[in-house]
Amino acid sequence: MATLKFSLVLLQLIVCCFTIIFCNDLPKTPTNDSSESSESEEDMEEERILHGSFARPKSYPYMVSLQEKIPVILVVKLTARFCGGVIIQPRWILTAAHCFGNVDNLTNFENDFRVKAGVIDGFSYGSTAQTIRVKKIILHPRYNSFGELENDIALLMLESPLKYNKYVKPIALPPKDYKAKGDGTILGWGTIDKAEKIQSKVLRYATLPVSKRKHCRKYFDSITKSQLCLGYGTKENACAGDSGGPFVQTIKGKPAVVGVTSFGTVGCNENDPIVYTNVASYLKFIKDTIEANSDKNIVKPYTLNDTNLKTVMEHPYLAAIMELNAEDNSYEKICTGAIIESQIVLTTADCFDNREGEFAENIRVKVGTSEIDNPNKGELHKVEHIRKYRYYRINDSTMKNNIAVMQLKTPLKLSENVAKAFLPSTDYDLKSIQGEIIGWDINNSTLSNDLVISNVQNGNATACKQLYPNATDSEICVERTNNVCNQELGSPLIVKTNNGNYVVGLNSIFNRNCEDNQPFLVANVLHYNNFINDTIRIFLNLD
Repeated sequence: MATLKFSLVLLQLIVCCFTIIFCNDLPKTPTNDSSESSESEEDMEEERILHGSFARPKSYPYMVSLQEKIPVILVVKLTARFCGGVIIQPRWILTAAHCFGNVDNLTNFENDFRVKAGVIDGFSYGSTAQTIRVKKIILHPRYNSFGELENDIALLMLESPLKYNKYVKPIALPPKDYKAKGDGTILGWGTIDKAEKIQSKVLRYATLPVSKRKHCRKYFDSITKSQLCLGYGTKENACAGDSGGPFVQTIKGKPAVVGVTSFGTVGCNENDPIVYTNVASYLKFIKDTIEANSDKNIVKPYTLNDTNLKTVMEHPYLAAIMELNAEDNSYEKICTGAIIESQIVLTTADCFDNREGEFAENIRVKVGTSEIDNPNKGELHKVEHIRKYRYYRINDSTMKNNIAVMQLKTPLKLSENVAKAFLPSTDYDLKSIQGEIIGWDINNSTLSNDLVISNVQNGNATACKQLYPNATDSEICVERTNNVCNQELGSPLIVKTNNGNYVVGLNSIFNRNCEDNQPFLVANVLHYNNFINDTIRIFLNLD
């Protein structure tokens, strides 16, 4: 029987071009996030594919839109969405191979492919959007574009790393030999009508069950163990433009990309199943590809294993900042911070977006353990106030002034496992830094938050001046001395002395901090000492 097979991408590109040029109901380019949830009356009535809800901002921060700038009239170039994908590392996107099956040269392609992250409106260029060019396209070596699209999986390496925040985060990979069963979530910006001509402006999601392979074999010639059969007998479905998007299931309490949208029946009919690539079958391909392409310009995210994991007693000043997950009434880490007083934690402003006040009710601070995923370890503390530096702007691409101070409702009981780091004095020598940037990051292999420690020192003065000619005394230029990349929001730069641990900087700017042999910038805590001390006095009524 006929399937989408080779038509998913080609049809979607044709639809995008037709829609952009000829349709009156054009996708608008929103100027801020408030317009992301808007949808035309016509689209609201056409919920046939997903039959579910429109995604809300930050609900699926790992989801990206794959886009291409295409010539339409003379020299005019317009952007067309054609597939989806998910973030698995700062410079790596997981998607379907058939999304790029028509590209002749995968190492020197002429097409202007880009990845857009951080927004649910595929055409939004709001303050949370990040758009980065694709540097390399790597299809599975045994991808078969004929028949039933075997090995339909691909990796995209970006020109520069994505900056992780609440809108942009990676998704975990499933464990080895994971057997998918039960329900999961599908996502996409695909077409929403039987003729496959109307494209959804806003990211949509729906729940689909894993079906037996024999049900897919009623519709398709064959289906292997490296493929998943989903949605047999359900009205929800994926369609043209949803290719490369994920099938997500919760594993060990965390979302994991279990499948990648591959193909289905023409017309995306209700009750027809759809085939997804089984990600668990391709973990070695993913690992080997990333390692093979981790040259001198790329540093892989690194987490400490059980044999060299440092204990919390060595880092008692660390605080994990957690946000309430209303779905399962649990708290998930969103940032790292440093205890600087028994009731005060220092972190980054973008950890909290543009919200404060009542938002603090959903925030907890966990201290006293390095195993922050273990609900039986550490202490959770409520937050009273959050104050961001007044000149911080979420849409400032330089991320200057990205600093915030939190007040806990009750003071911490200081001990050998819960202690404060000190602020540097005004005469602190910032030209002799030898320290560590320490925080928690997600480990894709274990689906856990592990400590990540990047050793740093002052960056080469000449290189710093060339790379950051506009840098001010609000930043410190440092460089890594080990092969460890830390992109965790709020991770403190700690310098150990005989007199104690000093929080000298904050990991908050994220410019080149994952490029090997390149210096990068961190926030200079000393520059913000007045703000921090004034805030402490206000919070603790010390005046």
